Amino acid sequence: MTLGDAVRNILSDEPKPLKEFVLKTEFENIDIIPNNDSYALAVRDLLKGVMAGVNSYLFLVRELSRAYDYILFDTTSSFDSEVQQTLLASDWVIIPMGAA
Repeated sequence: MTLGDAVRNILSDEPKPLKEFVLKTEFENIDIIPNNDSYALAVRDLLKGVMAGVNSYLFLVRELSRAYDYILFDTTSSFDSEVQQTLLASDWVIIPMGAA
């Protein structure tokens, strides 16, 4: 299960609980929803949903915040629709910057 699968799941007619997409790590209290190349296809589906007024990231945050104190999204450095939707679903943003 990947982040792309989770996004497609949110937009499906009968979504599964998001906890089914979460994988435990070797670190206590740190879990992940991994990403892979199929995520680009899911983003296309996500953007179709966004045009219909659906923010899948907001659904992710709302459901997973019941089980987690913090939810981190590692996004690309470009400011595209995916990043915009992630920002809209976030309470806080960390923007790493290189030293000059």
